[in-house]
Amino acid sequence: MRTSIVVFAVLISSSLFTSAAHAQMMGNYTVTDDGHTAREEAEGKAIAEKLAAGSVDCATLTADDFERLGEYYMGLMAGDAHVAMNAMMTRQLGASGEERMHALMGKRLSGCDPTAGDSDAVPGSSWFPMMSMMSGFAGSGWGTGMMGFGSQGWNAVSLINVLLLWTIGVLTIALLVRAITRPRTAPGTKGK
Repeated sequence: MRTSIVVFAVLISSSLFTSAAHAQMMGNYTVTDDGHTAREEAEGKAIAEKLAAGSVDCATLTADDFERLGEYYMGLMAGDAHVAMNAMMTRQLGASGEERMHALMGKRLSGCDPTAGDSDAVPGSSWFPMMSMMSGFAGSGWGTGMMGFGSQGWNAVSLINVLLLWTIGVLTIALLVRAITRPRTAPGTKGK
């Protein structure tokens, strides 16, 4: 009996608390690489090298320079996926929004303005929407995001689901602990 309870508890736990992987980050879009991103990354690398060498300083950099720096830094982080991520940002934010996000990234990651985008003084210029569009942040209006899922906030159904899962999880753990800690009885004798 105890073995069947343990097996049942393990099966319930593993089926309830696992999640599916969503590997289709970019959806079913075809992205063509025309070399534009690679050119901007190379320009950004040259600016980053000049900045590191001290031949230019933050005060002399233009918005276009910061945008190129952002392209360079994003290329370092995203690698081959950079072109596809640019296409997704352009679909989500428009061409000017994609450029603003790269400029903010360039300002932040170059160290020229580590707080760039922290203010919502200029609508659509916040750093946060770019990061939240990866998963679709609740109530942000950014849809389901790059990862193919998202949330539009809590509602009664999601609250009931969470409470139900927690209840089942706690009961499963309680049954498992009870089955493990119950004293064993010798075969042929009656347990208490």
